[in-house]
Amino acid sequence: FMTVCQACGTPFPEQSPQCPHCGAPRRDDDTISGLVVEPRRNWTFQLLGEVIERALSTGRAVEAERVMRRAAKEVDERMSAGERLAPEQVSTITGFALRLAALQRGASWVHWALNVHRDQAVFPSADFLARLEELDFEAIPEAATFVDEFSHWAERERASLRPPPDADRLGRLRRISQAPPTETPPA
Repeated sequence: FMTVCQACGTPFPEQSPQCPHCGAPRRDDDTISGLVVEPRRNWTFQLLGEVIERALSTGRAVEAERVMRRAAKEVDERMSAGERLAPEQVSTITGFALRLAALQRGASWVHWALNVHRDQAVFPSADFLARLEELDFEAIPEAATFVDEFSHWAERERASLRPPPDADRLGRLRRISQAPPTETPPA
């Protein structure tokens, strides 16, 4: 049996008296018997994220790439099944992809991250935009092209995106992509 910490949401073995992540005491009503599919998938997703974070933080690109591929496969399978990911999940996993792209100086993870946003109709979070701003587009010119294409798409689709983008974040994405502003049709 597993328990999910009410304080931080981390799953841990029921036998543990407290959460190994934050130290909060275990509550008996938090037990998940048999781990039904969705909590198990979220738990797997969370664990993969923690491993990716550790690998990226220590600059271990090969390990980060290996685990990121597994996480990307999980995301791709969920999307293929028609599953809608929470915007926070999209932001987290795609943020890892951008960090890996920066570490590797490659465009493929930038492309994947933007496609996840597009497929899920999720406008990038402020954290994701900050990660985009950190990319060295001179070293990865293909990434600049992907961001520019995404910016134009987001501008066209803004009314259907989750969460709806505000003018500041749209402008920020436009500046990152170096895309000229498009005119807004009169209301």
